[in-house]
Amino acid sequence: MKKYIKQYRTETTRNEKNKKVRRVIYTGDYYEVKKEKAKRESFLASAAAFLALHFAVGILNTPSSRVFYVALPYTVLFLPGVYFLMGAFSFLRAGKKMEFPTYEKSVVRMKRSLLGLVWGLGYLAAAETVFLFLNVSQAKIAGGELFREMVFLMVCAVNLAQIFRNKKNVNNVDVVEIGSQSEHAL
Repeated sequence: MKKYIKQYRTETTRNEKNKKVRRVIYTGDYYEVKKEKAKRESFLASAAAFLALHFAVGILNTPSSRVFYVALPYTVLFLPGVYFLMGAFSFLRAGKKMEFPTYEKSVVRMKRSLLGLVWGLGYLAAAETVFLFLNVSQAKIAGGELFREMVFLMVCAVNLAQIFRNKKNVNNVDVVEIGSQSEHAL
């Protein structure tokens, strides 16, 4: 909360029992959602689906996971996924008019999380593809292992498609800065 300290001021007054009462008043800018293409619930459902698919793929135990996850641990992709889920939940609960901290913890957090997810899943899909081409051409992988690798690639593709759809929908959330409430009072 320290980074939002300039957005608030405190006011001390006395109540009817002559006791000091401290009030925190928001003085920062407000952001109003003018347009959003997707329903807010769809962000939350999409984030939950991503995490469920991502968890399910981790159970597959593919041969490539022993090679490529050394450089990028599989669990690292859970962090942006969880942040996206948190941002989607904040956005679901936020009103049409948001304070700056709410805007940053919802819309901005979702945008940043999606960039991290695109990078991480892009790396995994590219690494998986290279691994498959090298090992299939040398006949080092076949049968059940090949099936698990293909399922892994399909789930990565589905998750990437989900992420790009979310990115498009988040970019279509038109938020306008409407200034502080003290400016409107004047």
